[in-house]
Amino acid sequence: MRGGIWDNCRMILLFQKNNKSIFARLIRFWTRGPYNHVEIRIIDEQGHWWQLNADTIEGVVWRPADANYPSDVWDAVTLSEGAADFEDVAKFAAQEKGCGYDWVGILFAQILPLRREHPKKWFCSELVVATMQECGYPQVLRKRPCALSPNSLWRHLH
Repeated sequence: MRGGIWDNCRMILLFQKNNKSIFARLIRFWTRGPYNHVEIRIIDEQGHWWQLNADTIEGVVWRPADANYPSDVWDAVTLSEGAADFEDVAKFAAQEKGCGYDWVGILFAQILPLRREHPKKWFCSELVVATMQECGYPQVLRKRPCALSPNSLWRHLH
């Protein structure tokens, strides 16, 4: 599906819903909302889309992506034009690419509200918030990245 928000923006957040895995269902239940994952898509100067996310198996992933996404699985939030450019995200992504998944943060920041995390690993919303902070988005500058789930980030942005 192409068009709409993809045509006039540079960076978006995609919030995943309707994933049927047990882990996804637990995240949605525990964080009281419809979303179990969030990732960044950003367009470069040549018009190519890139994906930045934290995967439970691969860890931090930075790779080319297409602009297609099924709307029954993803909800999108367009971030304001000009707050970040591709180079900002690419630089941060290159630093973090290959870092593992932050299971410590999931347990001690999401399940137990102790706001503890692994300093060199990421879970999805933690990575997204940290990237937004690196790029200067004011909506999250005073937030601790490990404190926000996909659902709390969605609520915070709306």
